[in-house]
Amino acid sequence: MDKNNVDSFIAGISAQVDQQVNEMCAKKGQMSLGELVARLEAANPNAIVRFEDGTYPRDFDSYRGYYRFVAVDHGPECTVAQFLSKTKQAIGATFVGYKGGEFTMTKFTPVWVSEYGRASGIGIVDVQSSDKEVVLRTALIDDLYE
Repeated sequence: MDKNNVDSFIAGISAQVDQQVNEMCAKKGQMSLGELVARLEAANPNAIVRFEDGTYPRDFDSYRGYYRFVAVDHGPECTVAQFLSKTKQAIGATFVGYKGGEFTMTKFTPVWVSEYGRASGIGIVDVQSSDKEVVLRTALIDDLYE
């Protein structure tokens, strides 16, 4: 098999895996960057945003489990306005995968919750807002990482 055939074969397998992962994310209700932006834009910009476990979102990076997806890690307390700004900046941004490669995120990119270099299997599935706080609800999306 020559190099062009190998590259074509690898691209075909990669496309199949991408499709299966996208279907899994959609089936389990995982939110995309665009959906997260829309929900945050509807919230009070001065409200505190946190995960349901009481921790706070911080920055985005390529997700270790699937490099072409994005993950948000944990950090200090932040407002909706601060997190919304970072979420909007992630759309169209190019991140380097944990083991290399460049991956550009879109508004359709699923959002995972994981520290850099880790694959938690946890994704954001809902945003619940009140006047004082916004809670990011998560769920196990990919039990490969259980």
